[in-house]
Amino acid sequence: LSNVVKARGDYEQSNEYLHEALPVFQEIGDEKGEAAAYHNLGRNAEECDELDDAEEFLEQAIEIREQNGHERRLARSRHNLGVVYLKREEFDKARELFEQCLDQFQEFNEPRMVCASLRALGELEHRESKVERAEELLKESIDTAKSANAIDYAIESYDWLVSVYEEAGRIDAAIHHCKEAISLAKEHEIEEQAEEFKQRCQKLEDTEMAAD
Repeated sequence: LSNVVKARGDYEQSNEYLHEALPVFQEIGDEKGEAAAYHNLGRNAEECDELDDAEEFLEQAIEIREQNGHERRLARSRHNLGVVYLKREEFDKARELFEQCLDQFQEFNEPRMVCASLRALGELEHRESKVERAEELLKESIDTAKSANAIDYAIESYDWLVSVYEEAGRIDAAIHHCKEAISLAKEHEIEEQAEEFKQRCQKLEDTEMAAD
């Protein structure tokens, strides 16, 4: 139920369900369920930019998963804690977690999470103004997502890649990759995102024309 109401944007109700579930999991000794509840509370808090709460919940999930050897789920909790650090601009902490998780997701053969880790590292390098490295990571993220048919992940990575080029003043490259994203979204009938990239592309082309 928590995920259902969250999908409707009702984070308050989602959190209420999770908080109600926690003591039940604890009473019956279901550590897997307890860790999942903490993890989801952490994700909800991170997505709402309640970063202190997010860190606390995710650290609780990590502690339980470390004790019980839930390696795949542990990597996901660590990745989300990395997102918290990235938002706080604690880049060294974020990089350490993302690189660790990238290795684990590659080992586990989880291409969607490999893509997410590459994109997160690309975002980090972008924020540190390391344009070439950000470009490399985001392109690798897109290629990984396409190979896994994870089109939603590819589209999100395109969004960051276009931003990298735009902020670097490489408008031609930004337009080129914007058009790639439009084609990909249309091919997979993701019309809303295709339209968003189309509008973005038009603004970039207007910027280019004004510069000429």
